[in-house]
Amino acid sequence: MNNWENVFNEIKHELAEQERIVNLIQSTKMYHAVEGIHNIREKNDLFIKRGEQIGASLKHILGNTDDRIQKSDALTAVKKSNKLVNEKLDQMQKEYEIKLQYEELYNVIREKVNLDEIMLCKNLYLLKKIDEREKSICVMAPLENIDLPDGYSRRIKNIDMLLGKNRLRIYMSKDYMLNTTLPIVQDVSEDYVSIKYNPEKEGHCILVTMVAEKVGKVYIHSAYQTLNEIAKNKNIIKIYDFHGVVPEELLFMGNEEGAEKLGSEESVIVKNATYIVVANNAMKRHILKKYPSCKSEFILFPMNNADNDRDGNGEPGKNNSDKPVVIYSGGLQKWQLIPEMQDAMERQKTSFDYRMYVSDTEEFMKLWSDRERPDTWRVDTLSADELKKEYEKAQYGFTLRDDIIVNEVACPTKLIDYVKYGIIPILKSDKIGDFVENGLEYVRIEDFINGRIPLEEKRVQMVQNNFSVMEKIYDDYKKGLKELQEILERI
Repeated sequence: MNNWENVFNEIKHELAEQERIVNLIQSTKMYHAVEGIHNIREKNDLFIKRGEQIGASLKHILGNTDDRIQKSDALTAVKKSNKLVNEKLDQMQKEYEIKLQYEELYNVIREKVNLDEIMLCKNLYLLKKIDEREKSICVMAPLENIDLPDGYSRRIKNIDMLLGKNRLRIYMSKDYMLNTTLPIVQDVSEDYVSIKYNPEKEGHCILVTMVAEKVGKVYIHSAYQTLNEIAKNKNIIKIYDFHGVVPEELLFMGNEEGAEKLGSEESVIVKNATYIVVANNAMKRHILKKYPSCKSEFILFPMNNADNDRDGNGEPGKNNSDKPVVIYSGGLQKWQLIPEMQDAMERQKTSFDYRMYVSDTEEFMKLWSDRERPDTWRVDTLSADELKKEYEKAQYGFTLRDDIIVNEVACPTKLIDYVKYGIIPILKSDKIGDFVENGLEYVRIEDFINGRIPLEEKRVQMVQNNFSVMEKIYDDYKKGLKELQEILERI
């Protein structure tokens, strides 16, 4: 038996013996006589003083006191205080049992970080929860902060649905603003634990890495969330969801320092990942070209997730407008080529009804500057449900991208939404993921500017063809889904 167990048992034995003596005294006639006097003279200084003394002792032991004990007679106060002390001892014993179970982790962290012993034991309670569950997985992503309709958010949510309710999901997300000694651990629900950690704090990295190693498997959403200590750990199975070419995106936006940092982290995880999840074959080709030594197993899992199932009416391009409706739904980032789209709208300002649904309408109008406005248009911000109704009214949709690697490997959610609602894409470059490779039909931006759009019969044929392309993508999605489910069960 360990030393600390002897100490706990000795204290509990003494408390039990003390309570036995108190019970014996309280059963005598003499005690009842004294108790009667106490009840009559509630303000008797002697009894009050004894109660206060016991209360003070209790505060010293437990860190708090209790008015009900101080107001009791001396012997009853002893019994009540014994009960509280026993509860405190039970709590401490559980924490020290956890310490004993995870002594190696406990000692590693104590060597690296100056921590309060009880505080550390409480954080290690998470490991006990992991041991009690048959299935668990760590996910490196900020799930509770996801409330946007963009592709990154939708991917995280859909993977979360895939993980299921019978598996403990431990979400670990970076927070560079955290200044706590240990990560913030929250039991959000029975099946969901949230850990927020600062990757610049050694103690944080030690704990999340130990948790990941304890679980043995991690699903990592993009280079933004990976951690080198976990990526390099040979005892952890790593599933890396690529989520776009992050270093190239940062470089394109002029963030050279960020591109270098994320490029280094991407390199480490690609070279150490067990599985790499990609949204299209273009991404796989890019990874193998950039990292020819990559030995990971690839899973093709397009962005045609469950929430993308087509819920339109199946009839291409129904609308009540006198003119064809051209839509844009998305952000105003540099690679979206908003100024070029606005130039095209001005050149064809009388032939179409434009519907621009953007994240920042004021910024869109600033970019519009002094261009002449179209005869009919709308600039607005809509919810996901409101957008669905607008998609059903449109015939064409802008998806302008330059021929650069950031776009070549992309799988824009807006393009999937356009196609599934029977909207013909207007493209500048046709090198966007696997869409054109799979047979996507579209209108070139130069043809649009010059008024060369398909006749109605041809447009309907193009829509029907694109529905078939969507089916191909959805078949790839179902195949990837099955493969990912099998891997999750197997590991």
